Amino acid sequence: MRRLFVIVAVMVLVGRVFAGHIPAPIGYVNDFIGVLQADERESLETDLAGYQETTGNEIVIALIKSLDGDSVENFAVRTFEEWKIGKKGKDNGILFLAAIDDRKMRIEVGYGLEPYLTDGEAGELLRTAVTPAFRAGKYGEGIAKALVGIKEELAKATQEPEARAAPEKPFPIPFTVLLFLFIYLCAFMARSKSVWLGGVAGGALGGVAGWWLGSVATGVVLAIFLSLIGLLLDAILSRNYAVNKAAGGQTGFFGSRGGFWTNSGRSSSGSFGGFSGGSSGGGGSSGSW
Repeated sequence: MRRLFVIVAVMVLVGRVFAGHIPAPIGYVNDFIGVLQADERESLETDLAGYQETTGNEIVIALIKSLDGDSVENFAVRTFEEWKIGKKGKDNGILFLAAIDDRKMRIEVGYGLEPYLTDGEAGELLRTAVTPAFRAGKYGEGIAKALVGIKEELAKATQEPEARAAPEKPFPIPFTVLLFLFIYLCAFMARSKSVWLGGVAGGALGGVAGWWLGSVATGVVLAIFLSLIGLLLDAILSRNYAVNKAAGGQTGFFGSRGGFWTNSGRSSSGSFGGFSGGSSGGGGSSGSW
């Protein structure tokens, strides 16, 4: 009888451990219980993937059935740390977690974004944007409204320093045109087997720049310096051209981003590769509906 009791206790404990373990992420939107419509899931996934591409910030949704007796704060931190949401060193991730059966939710904020999305702001979003929609069973709508609010708060933080910054002086137009032509020529000459053509182009550019500035000495210095840069660029672009051609990738100037982009490391698989090594600072806010 005692042995049976021990076996049952161990089985219950193991069950609780596995119940409290959240699966690996499948994307930015992780609806493990199917409360979102397919079009809602797709729209949110596209939105968050695009937001990450634009800003570098990673916002992730996790919808689970139950916390299995755990607190929503602890479960959110464990999920955040296990999934490593945000960039390593920047910790610019945000997790929206909702346990549907428990009617508990939390916005967990990475350490790097805590100054820009405060606990009070996260709590206000849960109360005003998410709670009314969740009470009506409109989970996709509530999440979408929360994301709008989160992105607005983060946008305010990034716009303020830019507004105070002094406007940068643009490069002189002739120099910009010459620089573009120089890179274009190096990319074009990368199709040849020799690398000295880039040096010739660099020297010519230096001479033209010296003539434009009205200084022979400056022209000589620029010609020598840009010759070396041209040789280096030609060598790099020649290598990238060979790699792209062998991989069957883009070899044109714009398709290969000026010749600086190689296609050898890109995968054709559609599987999700996970997040970028961020961690939570414990900030955020919890709520219920």
